[in-house]
Amino acid sequence: MAGPSDGKPTPENMTGPMQEGQHVAISPAGGVCGLRLERVDPLSEGLSLESEMLEASGLTEQMLAKFNRPAWRVILEMGTPGKDVRETVIFATRVALRLAALGDGVVMDTCAYRFFGPGGWPVEDPNPEFDAREHVHIHMESDSRWFHTHGLIKFGRPEMEIYHVPPELDGAAFGMLLDIAQYVITSGLIEPGQTCGDPSQAFYAREGTKNREGHWHDVPVLELVDLDERRKPVSSGAPKALQLFAAS
Repeated sequence: MAGPSDGKPTPENMTGPMQEGQHVAISPAGGVCGLRLERVDPLSEGLSLESEMLEASGLTEQMLAKFNRPAWRVILEMGTPGKDVRETVIFATRVALRLAALGDGVVMDTCAYRFFGPGGWPVEDPNPEFDAREHVHIHMESDSRWFHTHGLIKFGRPEMEIYHVPPELDGAAFGMLLDIAQYVITSGLIEPGQTCGDPSQAFYAREGTKNREGHWHDVPVLELVDLDERRKPVSSGAPKALQLFAAS
């Protein structure tokens, strides 16, 4: 990775070329990102996605074709986070965007299950201080009405999920999960057994145990559910808390 002569490269002034093999990028706060540049076998099998997943992941047909036929692949991994995990995630994202710009490439954010080009993930009216939408993605499975985050794990936070969301509360579920993502990244943790949202009808957080083998594997996750009249968590879903969120 080439940078300015003072030995303190930033993502924006990376100019290349990079040599095949291992590299290290260090953020201003001391976060360490490892980069591995490797040549891609032209006969390797490409990625295949259904049209619904293409749109949800941010890919166009043109981007998918480019992603599936690279000459080189750069694997970027966050190592030691330094003083601030958030700063390291932002730095790593900037490095990925700069590499995409230099190589006319496509970034695959594996933790957030999404793809983007040199312009980054599009966000309308972003919060100038920090916006979770630039780093966290919300997925929804239409059959099970299961909403869940992808990307919180980059910040050392468990992913969030909520089941059986009524169709009329889709927007509320998206907004609530993004609000919670913003909170746990910038303000404080939510742990199993705690509540969040309006105290009169709060979301109850408990350890997620569903979809382990087929989806989450070892990733920590919190499931959000309603509390009943006795202030006990229900078996699944949070329509009451979502309705209150939607009305607020």
